[in-house]
Amino acid sequence: MPDTRRAACCKQPRSASSLAGECTRQLTAALVSGALAIDADAARRCTSAIERQHDGCDWVGTTPPPPPVECGEVTRGQRAVGALCRSSLECATGLRCHGVGPTEPGTCGTPLADGLICGAAVDTLAVFLRQRSVDRRHPECAGFCLQHRCRSASTLGQPCVSNVACAPDSHCDGVRCVAGANAALDGPCADGGCIAGQLCIGHRCIVPRRAGEACTSDVECLGRCDAARGSCVVSCGAGTVELRSAPRKLVSPQ
Repeated sequence: MPDTRRAACCKQPRSASSLAGECTRQLTAALVSGALAIDADAARRCTSAIERQHDGCDWVGTTPPPPPVECGEVTRGQRAVGALCRSSLECATGLRCHGVGPTEPGTCGTPLADGLICGAAVDTLAVFLRQRSVDRRHPECAGFCLQHRCRSASTLGQPCVSNVACAPDSHCDGVRCVAGANAALDGPCADGGCIAGQLCIGHRCIVPRRAGEACTSDVECLGRCDAARGSCVVSCGAGTVELRSAPRKLVSPQ
């Protein structure tokens, strides 16, 4: 659907995503094996959110829009401790697929203790499905992973420079760990501390801006920022489509 709508907006031939086929193959294999289940209600909410996100043309940019918040928890892992897995999404909540790689299976297990090696595995299914909550629902370390070693998480009030350094149900405001799993809209943030669908730009959580909304840099826009106008414009890669939309009120998804 995004490919079809982008082609219509940019008046270009439709080109299917090169990742769609492999994503479908891996997801189908996980479902057929019984390792993974889909929450039907969550999937319907996700589908509706994606359709709203791609309404009109002012979302068109050089990169896809971030996943809607409704798409964060569509999968349900079915594998217990010790079971073979090809993605952490296949493991029950709280378990991680340790040792998994693009061609090698891993094993579902509990989070690793401080000092153990981490951050060496590649979870292709989680990447294809854009499940940004995978590290929260399936943590690799009891604390967090830094420079390929598990470290103790920082508690409330302790200094931090990254959101992953803070304990569960807290986030980094760029200075210290504060209460809440995510920063509020327009609230201070470090890196990945904003809710799904928002970006941490200039240490503030923002909703990526559409065509016609004010901007000062490309990173604020779904398309690109036209410096002369001071507003976002639709970007179709090599060219720019002159489409604009009325500014919308930015609200935090509930």
